[in-house]
Amino acid sequence: MQKKTSLLTLAAFSVCWLFWLLRTVKLMLIINSGFLPDFVGYYQAARSLISPEPDFSFIVNQSYGPPFVFILFLPLAFLALPEAELAITLINLVSYWLVFWLVWQLYFKKTRPVFWVILALMSFSFPLVYSLGMGNPIGLVTLGIYSFWLFKHKLAKVLPFLAAVWLKIYPVLIVPALWLRKSTKKDGWLALAGLFLGLGFSLIALPQALWTSYVASWQQITLNTKKVIDFAIYNQSFSSSLARLGLEAKFLSGPNIAFIFFLTSLLLAYLVLTAKKPGRRQLESVIVLLCFALLIHPFPWQYYFASLLPWLMVKIVQKKIGFVLAFLLISLDGNRLAVSGLIKGLLDSSQFLAALLIFLMITLRPISVYFKSNSTFEVSIS
Repeated sequence: MQKKTSLLTLAAFSVCWLFWLLRTVKLMLIINSGFLPDFVGYYQAARSLISPEPDFSFIVNQSYGPPFVFILFLPLAFLALPEAELAITLINLVSYWLVFWLVWQLYFKKTRPVFWVILALMSFSFPLVYSLGMGNPIGLVTLGIYSFWLFKHKLAKVLPFLAAVWLKIYPVLIVPALWLRKSTKKDGWLALAGLFLGLGFSLIALPQALWTSYVASWQQITLNTKKVIDFAIYNQSFSSSLARLGLEAKFLSGPNIAFIFFLTSLLLAYLVLTAKKPGRRQLESVIVLLCFALLIHPFPWQYYFASLLPWLMVKIVQKKIGFVLAFLLISLDGNRLAVSGLIKGLLDSSQFLAALLIFLMITLRPISVYFKSNSTFEVSIS
């Protein structure tokens, strides 16, 4: 039996790394024959920071993020573009592999064949593949989001998280999950302090022209509320999802505000009811807050949802059917499906629907338990 298990593990391990080898070879071919679109923008901005004649005009009408994002790309700016693209690809790949393995170890300790099977399947998950093909460092962001639960050393916890927040901003919304746990409360405040110190430094150190270009980009994107969600399938926001169904699409519309209020109410109820949950179960709070951040985000690009995959891996192994469905929805690429009408509108918003499904499944459970226990108590005393 043990020999059979060992052979099964070896087979799963081999297939997993064969799939990832093929994925890596494809990425190398992309780098060799062209470029990684998102990374080129970060690279150009970082190169401009060290150039005697910087030009940041290309940032206007783009969504690279606040100027301090580019500071993290400075080390790569000293490399030629192909070498820099290779470096960011390897950083992304290693970050993804590491976070999947560490999350598995957090829950299951022993590496079983099913881990290698799931890791192999992740090489086909669209948000993850999309982030690699675009050269967007979502792998590093994902590692940072989970870092407080995966590492023991304080710097190993805080630095990846700070990198995640600097790169994408929205992970800062998971800080309340740190405040709920006594052992990580100080880490949460330390992370916020690091973020604000970095922001202050970048306001002073970065060229004014860069900040001007960034403000101009947001003016072009947000002032025209009719086009704020005009990003086709890549934008998985609530407003964009409504637009794909032919409904009201403005970001500050009544339906959008009502949706945010609904999510906020569920989130607050969940946090109050689960505030004393110990240990690794508190990672669930991170997932809830991460889903909340993605659901209220005006521009949650498809690859942002790759950050949910490590936790969904655990739920797949635990045979939680609803979360298996969420994994399938997240991994879907609606552009490849030959469907039309309402079905296409829904499937084109599959990442949004997956995040909403996860959020509702997690938040409604303790709320349901609370009302059931209270109703039982009322019946018993009447």
